[in-house]
Amino acid sequence: TNAPGSVTREMRRVRPMLRVFGSIKMVKITAGDIHGYIRNRKGVGLANRSVNLELTLLRSIFKYAVKIGSAVNNPAKDVQNLPETRKKVFIPTHTDFLRFVQIASETPNGDQFVTWLWFRAYTGTRPTESLCVKWSDIDFENDVISVESRKGRQDEDIKTRPVDIHPNLKPILLEWR
Repeated sequence: TNAPGSVTREMRRVRPMLRVFGSIKMVKITAGDIHGYIRNRKGVGLANRSVNLELTLLRSIFKYAVKIGSAVNNPAKDVQNLPETRKKVFIPTHTDFLRFVQIASETPNGDQFVTWLWFRAYTGTRPTESLCVKWSDIDFENDVISVESRKGRQDEDIKTRPVDIHPNLKPILLEWR
């Protein structure tokens, strides 16, 4: 039921688990064993976030094993996630953004960069989405842009969503074109 990209990431995450737990029957694995696994993963320098992703996958595996009768309980649900420190994201003020646009305009290829900055600001698109927009995706008559999420990824369905052209963005795009 998962997207192919998710399956690929989970296969990568399950490999170290198989090295540790692969020869042990699921009914024999304890919360203590899982804590030992976590200590081992931290010992090789893995970040808390990565360990937590592996732990989440392990919980899912045990949940499924209980469902199909291959395990009696889920010892991974008794193991807490490691604390994760979140970086504070800088969100520029309107003045900061305008100053950045001004400085960007003075760089080589600044006109391209500034157009991209305004495009991102007025559409809310992700960087990869905004870099892949073509002129044929922009309908100036109806003031709408067809944004393809996950463009260029052959392993997932491409979904298109309409984004209204902000009145301030339209002249910027027309000038750029």
